[in-house]
Amino acid sequence: MVLVISVWPLVVSWGILMVVVGVCTGVLLGGVVGLMFMVGGLVWWVCEDQVKGLGSVLSQYFLEGSGMAILIFIFSEFMFFLSLLVSSVYMVEMWDPIVNVDMYGVPMLISVVLLSSGVTMTLGHQMIHSGMGDKALKWVALTVVLGVVFVSIQVGEWYENSFSFFDGVGGSMFYFITGFHGMHVIMGVVLNSLLFVMLVYHLSGGYISYWKGEGVVWYWHFVDVVWMFVYLGVYWYCM
Repeated sequence: MVLVISVWPLVVSWGILMVVVGVCTGVLLGGVVGLMFMVGGLVWWVCEDQVKGLGSVLSQYFLEGSGMAILIFIFSEFMFFLSLLVSSVYMVEMWDPIVNVDMYGVPMLISVVLLSSGVTMTLGHQMIHSGMGDKALKWVALTVVLGVVFVSIQVGEWYENSFSFFDGVGGSMFYFITGFHGMHVIMGVVLNSLLFVMLVYHLSGGYISYWKGEGVVWYWHFVDVVWMFVYLGVYWYCM
């Protein structure tokens, strides 16, 4: 029986927690150590399949269980975003008029960019299942580029805004929701980059764990779908 349980997601989670606590408390050492945990955990997450020899056929029961675990995680994240959006809609009358962004400007541009990345991710996913790893590499790489473009433009939007995080309920909710989604996009870019590395391993004779590839793809589509709720809820309804 091959060991299929991975401890590295837990290590990465602890690293993220240490980074957040380090930033909030101003303890630089905690943030640096947390970042080291994150990077190390992600690297070993990619490499462990080769080290542990998971190239053997896994049971269908395990694959179904892994898929369910990924769906439960995505559902929990979706409910968190939904609670934030419902709170924004509930308190929309308390939003300061200065908290306003033209939804047909930068928000629509980055929406097109992110939804385009969903298309490239789907094409890459199809190439992976079709056994065309070389073509899948190109689509996954393009997905990473589009994710970076999305984050870069959004950061530029924040700098150009005439309001800040401290401008009442509206400012706080706007930056919290868009910033939290931006963190998910950044994590998705990292995971897609790791998927690219795994595909390179695969082309050189290595093994790609099925559930890892599927998890990355599902997570990215989740980020795409959530953004549509953010776009309509924050930029259209609340503003």
